[in-house]
Amino acid sequence: MIITQNQTACLQEQHFEKAKHFLPERWFFRKTSKKWSKPSPFVMLPFGFGPRKCIGKKFSEMEIYVLLIKVNYFQLLIFIVFSLQIFDKNFKIKQKKTFFLEQILRNFRVEFNHGNIETKTRLINVADKPMRFRFVDYEDSR
Repeated sequence: MIITQNQTACLQEQHFEKAKHFLPERWFFRKTSKKWSKPSPFVMLPFGFGPRKCIGKKFSEMEIYVLLIKVNYFQLLIFIVFSLQIFDKNFKIKQKKTFFLEQILRNFRVEFNHGNIETKTRLINVADKPMRFRFVDYEDSR
């Protein structure tokens, strides 16, 4: 098995300005910066290219297309269900509820007050510490 580290190339300043910053606008084609206006076409090719590209590329692309069709068909019907313990201001359990992800984002402010999360590179990237999110009910925070 050969594992390529495309993420390493994407985090190098020679390919992208401010490579380690989250800047989604870098993918908008602009003329203000030479590096941003035309990034190297070979930096983001996780499957490679040409006759030696990954034989699983077409299969992976078809899986992505099927997933997008399903998500579009169900119009944000989120299959992920969370069970939350809702705390009041004194950190006593106020109630236990089961939510869809969409309901969580509408009804709670999501906080993370434990510093930056870095990644550890394994076969896939994983967080370097537990992700301890806090969900604050909008009604209690007013």
